[in-house]
Amino acid sequence: MFEIPEGTRHCALRFSVAGSTPYLRRAHIEVGPSQDDLTFIVENAIVAATEYNKQHILRYPESEARFLRLTLASAADANGTT
Repeated sequence: MFEIPEGTRHCALRFSVAGSTPYLRRAHIEVGPSQDDLTFIVENAIVAATEYNKQHILRYPESEARFLRLTLASAADANGTT
C-alpha cells in the first residue's frame, strides 16, 4: 500500500520485483481516498521480467487518490497469458 501526498496527481507506478527471473505475473492496481475504500483502476496488466530487466512501469488513468495498492498475482495465475 502506498500513501500519496494529498492533492498529488499520479498516473504511473515504477517498481521492481526481487526474486528469480524470468517471471510473468498479472498485476492489479487499486486507488482510493482511504485504505478501506479502494477501486480497481488496472486489472490483469502483464508484468514480465528477464535477468536483464527487472524494472517495471505501470501506467494508469490519472488520479488524485490518496492510496494506491499494487497486487501481483502468483505465477500460476499468469497461465494463459500471451
